[in-house]
Amino acid sequence: MSTGSPGYSHPEIERRDVQAALMKTEKDTLLRLMCGFTQPTPPDRDHHWFQILGTRGSVESARTSHDRPKLWLANGQMHDMAEVDWRSQRTDAPEGARGSGHSDTDFYVHTAFRDAVLGTKPLEFDVYQAIETAAPAILAAESIANGSKPIRVPDFRPSASRPSGQLPQVS
Repeated sequence: MSTGSPGYSHPEIERRDVQAALMKTEKDTLLRLMCGFTQPTPPDRDHHWFQILGTRGSVESARTSHDRPKLWLANGQMHDMAEVDWRSQRTDAPEGARGSGHSDTDFYVHTAFRDAVLGTKPLEFDVYQAIETAAPAILAAESIANGSKPIRVPDFRPSASRPSGQLPQVS
């Protein structure tokens, strides 16, 4: 689902203010993804906030610049969430990572791609893992365009019923 387009915050931008996707995996996991990059936010505030709720605990990233990430473990004798000092920047990062973008994580993506192109290391993600990761969000946008109609993410891997090179059917 989403708000209308153009957005209300910046009507001159052909972008929706907020989009939300609710997804269910084959292993009965629910995923909720919300995005609102054109919304006004406080200065110096990261637009990203992550929360994972599981059967054995939960984690979430900081919500404000004076907040810290939090962790709670169901079997950890914890009465409340504990603040943890997790950051995207690694304490053991090589010099080339600093300032590379996206809290220094762009370095690792570029290095992995370089190493794969040079043949020194295989990619951790193959083309199927990449599309399996990207397709749900892409199809969520398609769902929004079709009145929030549910769309099943197809299996992109070749099989006995679908040879390599033949596109899967989206329903």
